[in-house]
Amino acid sequence: MRILIIDSYDGTKYIKSTTKGNATAVMALTTSLLEEEKAIVISGNCDDFLRKPFTEHSISEALAKYLGVKYLYAKTTALNLDSSEASTLTSEHLTCMS
Repeated sequence: MRILIIDSYDGTKYIKSTTKGNATAVMALTTSLLEEEKAIVISGNCDDFLRKPFTEHSISEALAKYLGVKYLYAKTTALNLDSSEASTLTSEHLTCMS
């Protein structure tokens, strides 16, 4: 909640005071572990609050919530980590890299 020129509380207050800014979702990202901090941030004109360490999934959920986006996920196959072949790294495994 701190930036170089002004603090983020003043920044979000300014953003939310404009017509377009009022319709803009503002999310706070913090390292704070205190639950009280969440209430302070939300009351400071932020729409939501995420704590570090955050996951890709939590960011995606927030974007879906506030922007109305929907995601299509490709199916992936699980690696077989039990085989001894999967645990041996060879130069052939690295050929996909430039």
